[in-house]
Amino acid sequence: MAVRTHRHLGRDAVERARRRMPELAPDSVEVVELARGKAYVVVRARNADVLVLDRLGRVVRSRQRLAAIGRHICAVQQVGRAFEEARLPQRAEQAEQSIALLGKLMAARPAKATILQGVTGSLVALREALQLAHMQAQRWKEAPPTERTLRRSVLLLNDAAVADRAVVRALRQLGAELRPDSSDPPSDKLRRWVLARLSAPDVPFFMHELAAADQSRYASWFAKISRG
Repeated sequence: MAVRTHRHLGRDAVERARRRMPELAPDSVEVVELARGKAYVVVRARNADVLVLDRLGRVVRSRQRLAAIGRHICAVQQVGRAFEEARLPQRAEQAEQSIALLGKLMAARPAKATILQGVTGSLVALREALQLAHMQAQRWKEAPPTERTLRRSVLLLNDAAVADRAVVRALRQLGAELRPDSSDPPSDKLRRWVLARLSAPDVPFFMHELAAADQSRYASWFAKISRG
């Protein structure tokens, strides 16, 4: 419903703008919300012009407002790429499989039950953090992220990265507890799993400082190219 509403908002804003500018020929239309209910429509025309409209179809001329819109567009693109790179559903499924495996190995190695429970707890926390971040990403399909919900997205992404580092620390402790001379099947399987998990890529952090520099450059460029 929200996606349809924003599509209609963009269409209506363009139609109203055409009454003032009959020559307007949009190539693409994007709805940007800095705050929920305060939407702007970015129109990229076929002649390469960029025009920003408010919901009534009026041209936005404030350079400060245009820069804020450009900064938000860039930030949404950056966080969207971070969601993709994090591979949230796949990592959550892998955490689930690891939890099941440790449950079986715990029964076969009761002497390691305490440390295996600690690793399992860190994996459960990781799975939950990944699932929360994925649920936030799915909400983007319902409505464009605002500045507030974008901050929430970054927080959840970084929570998942923190939980992933906790798993790594627990695995290193477990690896130190495994005797290298033990060769029974449960120990071998556990050792292989630890090595495979430690060699897997970490969940990436979203680095605010690096992202902010690109956002500022894009904001300046966007305000400069937008017709106002």
